[in-house]
Amino acid sequence: MVVVFELALEEIDKSNRLFDVALAGKGGSR
Repeated sequence: MVVVFELALEEIDKSNRLFDVALAGKGGSR
């Protein structure tokens, strides 16, 4: 159960990073 949660967090972290990179690529910085 905990392992699944860890994997889910890892996936979310990965997609968040991709999202940040995509935003940075458009020249949008916070």
